[in-house]
Amino acid sequence: MKKTAIHKINHLNAGRYLWIAMLIISQMTISTLIFGQHGSLDSLKAALKNKNLNKAQRTRLLIDIGNQLTIADSMEARRYFTKAGTLASQLNNNYLKGRVYNGIGNIYYHYKHLDSALIFYQKAGQAYASSDSKYAKQSAAMNQANIANLLIHNGQYEEAVNTFLSGITLMMNSDAENKWEAIGSLYNGIATAYYDFGQKDKALFYDLKSLAAFRNYHNSQMTAIAELTVAGDYVILGNLDSTRIHLHAAEKIIRKEHLTELYYKLDIAYGQLYRKLKQPGQAIDYFQSALAYARSPQGTSFQLMNVLRLLGFAQRDNANYAASAKYLKESLTLIRKLGLKKLEIETLQKLGDVYLLLNRNRMAANYYHQYIILNDSLQTAETKIKINEIENRYQAKQKADSINVLKQNAALQQLALLKKRNQNYFITISASLLFLLGILLYRNLINKHRLLKKNEIIYQQEIKHLENERQLIGAQSLMKGQEEERSRLAKDLHDGVGGLLSGVKLSLNYMKGNVFLTEKNALALNTVIDQLDVSINELRRVSHNMMPEALIKFGLKEAVENYCESINQTGALKIRLQTYGFEQRFEQDTETILFRMIQELLNNIVKHAQAQQALVQLIKENSKLSLTVEDDGKGFEKSSLDATTGAGFANIIARAAFLNCSVEIRTAPGEGTSITIEGTIA
Repeated sequence: MKKTAIHKINHLNAGRYLWIAMLIISQMTISTLIFGQHGSLDSLKAALKNKNLNKAQRTRLLIDIGNQLTIADSMEARRYFTKAGTLASQLNNNYLKGRVYNGIGNIYYHYKHLDSALIFYQKAGQAYASSDSKYAKQSAAMNQANIANLLIHNGQYEEAVNTFLSGITLMMNSDAENKWEAIGSLYNGIATAYYDFGQKDKALFYDLKSLAAFRNYHNSQMTAIAELTVAGDYVILGNLDSTRIHLHAAEKIIRKEHLTELYYKLDIAYGQLYRKLKQPGQAIDYFQSALAYARSPQGTSFQLMNVLRLLGFAQRDNANYAASAKYLKESLTLIRKLGLKKLEIETLQKLGDVYLLLNRNRMAANYYHQYIILNDSLQTAETKIKINEIENRYQAKQKADSINVLKQNAALQQLALLKKRNQNYFITISASLLFLLGILLYRNLINKHRLLKKNEIIYQQEIKHLENERQLIGAQSLMKGQEEERSRLAKDLHDGVGGLLSGVKLSLNYMKGNVFLTEKNALALNTVIDQLDVSINELRRVSHNMMPEALIKFGLKEAVENYCESINQTGALKIRLQTYGFEQRFEQDTETILFRMIQELLNNIVKHAQAQQALVQLIKENSKLSLTVEDDGKGFEKSSLDATTGAGFANIIARAAFLNCSVEIRTAPGEGTSITIEGTIA
């Protein structure tokens, strides 16, 4: 996957980017239109309790609940989608499977995990293509728009255009009521791809097609927005006469239909036209009109920020530098609240320029300084602080000292208890002479004895607790030592033995080229060189397995991806990997333990499961971790784990317990195996 493209939003064509939000269409809207699932989340959950629902109805309800929970609670939404996916598989309903995949894709898209979103949107497309539902074409076309816009985000413009075109083909063959609305949106998506790629003439061509589609759909609001978009294209291409024509057409629709929510966009478009005509006074008038709307209850923070910036630019064009600084500073406050770092960098630079024109060099220097710091901060990667090993050793010593002190106290308690017992014997003999007094003394001493016994139990419990903590620290040190030794051995093998073998190979190749050999000896030498190649490759593989370089440099996600890919290349097992939430890394020790568990689980599948495919799902949300490894192999009886003597699964249990995680196994003969490790990692 290519790196994400950085889109520079040109405010002359700001209307275009409204379509990005419109084109990322989730199945939430479609499900409401098709199945009529209106109502709140509570009403949907209440409907789900109806025992008379068939599987298809229950599946749709689960999907609708998942869609409503997507933003509020993504983990809970994922659980509903998982249940819906199970039922859809039982029904063998590819259309409902597509809706499940689309819902999961929406979760990833909402949280900006675009690579994962793309994977699930592609799965949804495959499911829709296999469905005979009358809604499949419409859903597939909208899903194509989702995929295409994610491809634009990743800078894959050619692939995005082809994906949009396939969506248009689907909708052309559809009898959906909103057929032309969808086609217009898809054409605008193609125009956006060409616009971002710098081919403004092609962007105009497809925006005109989009406008024609919306006119055919007879939707006034969308037609007006499309007119504004085309006008913006003509401004950029310098055709100001055509710009006026389309602006007047948009204005006519807006005023006739009383589309008050579009007055803001119309004023912005006219203001930008007059800026292009180098008439800043008239541009300012239109921007002031847009500002009045943006400051009204109907306006948004983004609209207010945008028009304030434009006013700042226009006032600068008009040589009113004080007013320019005022508007730019107000827009900067909103930009910071909205978290738009790239716009903040640009605005800081513009403020520095304006204050320089005002001869206020101190203020200019201040804004330039902020600009430089913020610009550098976005380009600097954050690093984590490692745990101090000396501190761990110190804490372990402190625990050991505390255990010794408690053991000494326990010994003293035992001596005191023995002494009291002897006193009890003496008092018992004396009790025959002083019966009444003896009974009282005996009861008193019995109570003291019980108290001492209780104290002894408490001390023993404290000793056991501290002993467990000491063992935990010892286990941590042992694991660290094992990983350090693995790393040292891997480096020695790679740099030492690997280097020697490579040197031997070079020498043999030199000998082969400079020494006359018989044909038989030459064949023997070639065989030796081939065996050296095999040995060097095997050495590198062993070295990498002992301590993957990607785990240290790039983290758990990259290391697991590399490991799964290496198994896929062998052909022994087809592994699908899904990860979520690994923008921030765990501690190095934690990542190493997780990698070893995944390595052990996959090795078990390869060796014992006789599986064709496996799924590795690794999810991190804040400090919560969920690791699932599934296969379609032969499975086994869970009771057999109690009698097994193998160390592999015992190591997994021990490592999971060390991370404060639970292990759940779901398996049966002939039904594959699913192992889930969950917990909260500090």
